This record gives sequence, C-alpha cells and structure tokens, in this order.
Amino acid sequence: LAAGALSPASRVLAVTPTASFVGALLSETPCELLVAAHESLYVLAGIKEEHDEVRCFHLEGGGGGRGGGVVEAVPERFDAFDAVFVCYFPGMGVSAAALLKSLAKRCSK
Repeated sequence: LAAGALSPASRVLAVTPTASFVGALLSETPCELLVAAHESLYVLAGIKEEHDEVRCFHLEGGGGGRGGGVVEAVPERFDAFDAVFVCYFPGMGVSAAALLKSLAKRCSK
C-alpha cells in the first residue's frame, strides 16, 4: 500500500481485490474515490456491505488476451486514477501486457 503513495485526494482502482485488502486500503489511507472491480458478485457484495462508499463494478471476464471485460466494466467517468492495485492471475483470460496497456489509458499520470 505504501508504494501507491496515496493521499486523501487520490482516485484508486482495485482490480479483483479481496474484502480485507479494501478494508486495509481504506483504514491506511482514506481516498477521494475507491473503485473495486471483480468477477465475483459475492466478493463485491461483501465489499459494499462493509464499505458503502466503495464503487463496485462486475467484471465479465475473459477477452482472449485482448483485455475485454477487465477495465471496460468501469464507466469512463471514473477515469484519471492515481493508483491501480491489481491481483492478477494468468487464468483471468487476459495477458498481463494487455491488462497493463488497458489500465494505462485510465490513469492520470
């Protein structure tokens, strides 16, 4: 978390986070916006139940290495992220390179 250099004005995207990661993130450094994107509705429901201020979006997954479903699930009005945390698994259906390329378009710096 320290590597993110977050401030109270930060806009943060967490891709496939655990509920405990979201809790740690919010307790360490409150931020202006925290968006959680996950394939599991169960995980998103748990995050939303504990932290109502978190914006949650369901990932459709897949994409055959093209990045489909990963970042596209988050509306563009939430662009300009200052930090992105990703829990990446090769089985996500998208290559790490494609994921990072799609995320770079959504970041402020």
